[in-house]
Amino acid sequence: MKKKRTLTVVLLVLTMLVTAGCGKAQEAPKAEESTAAAETAKGEENTSEGETYTIIIPQTQNESDPQVIAYHMLEEALEERSEGRIQVEVYSGGTISSGDTETLQLVASNSAQIGNCPNYTLAESIGVKALYIWDYPFLFQSSEEMYQIMDDPDFWSDVSAQIEENSSLKVYSNYVNSWQLICNSKRAVASPEDLSGLKIRTSTAELYVSTINALGGNATPMAWGEVFSALQQGTVDGAFVASTLFDLNKFSEVQKFATDVNPNANLQIVFINRDFYNSLPEDLQKIVDEEMDNFVTNVRKLCAETEAKAWDSIENSGVEVTHLSEEQRAAFTEAGKVIWDEKADVAGEEIVSLVREKLGR
Repeated sequence: MKKKRTLTVVLLVLTMLVTAGCGKAQEAPKAEESTAAAETAKGEENTSEGETYTIIIPQTQNESDPQVIAYHMLEEALEERSEGRIQVEVYSGGTISSGDTETLQLVASNSAQIGNCPNYTLAESIGVKALYIWDYPFLFQSSEEMYQIMDDPDFWSDVSAQIEENSSLKVYSNYVNSWQLICNSKRAVASPEDLSGLKIRTSTAELYVSTINALGGNATPMAWGEVFSALQQGTVDGAFVASTLFDLNKFSEVQKFATDVNPNANLQIVFINRDFYNSLPEDLQKIVDEEMDNFVTNVRKLCAETEAKAWDSIENSGVEVTHLSEEQRAAFTEAGKVIWDEKADVAGEEIVSLVREKLGR
């Protein structure tokens, strides 16, 4: 780790303490609130080719996580292409952020500059309902289908415009971390009936909670930082979790059974603080744009490779794995897809209908 990181962390912590002392969590500022500051910063700094710009990237996962690896690739590329005018600090393992909401707040307030969070975390924070579309169970049945919608310029340009209008963020794209399995410590799960009576941890996202309940389990929303200890202590019986996160966080130590239900995927949205971006000279903005696009390409590839290895690792760890047959998966799909109609208002009926039409569902 670079020497300057100690001072950076101290300053960042002080900033967070001052913010906390105000008695209210800081919300992402609206676009119109930041325009004047951005224009001032751009006018003062864009003319200075010798200016050095520091990018802080908070990560809750450890150094072996594919997205952390991809951010280190971004770090190297930005520093090399900018000839040192951009300096990047990647803080992994929850060093400066204990969760997705905190990461979002740090970037929104410009205490950090680049980050990512799940689509539902961003949707909850800034009120862009269309972001929930990726949470409907079994609506998407592969990463390729998810990227088909993500990379549809007509769809994503509209969603990204809404994000930028409602926040202080400039968004780039998104990636599938991995698909969601259901694990537990009680019994093998091969049908919705097998989930009956099991307390399954989910995120706080409404559609995740609805999915587990529709599939027959008892959804128990819980923050990510509490999950391992809750499984270890038996506060919950199991979890609805991305397969790579199950593997990387050694859930095999506290869970005996896992099923590749795959009703939806852990989708991450990538963003940068817009005031910081606007403060960069145009040549550095161009470099950042190009390398952020490269980051998305790299992290998609790394996540896919990691997910392919995760199930072998899970099985080798001693967990009893159930791979669903087509007939078994169809039973879960039938149980879960009722949410498409029942909860269409979560993402918006128009968006749900549009995506179902594009996917032929």
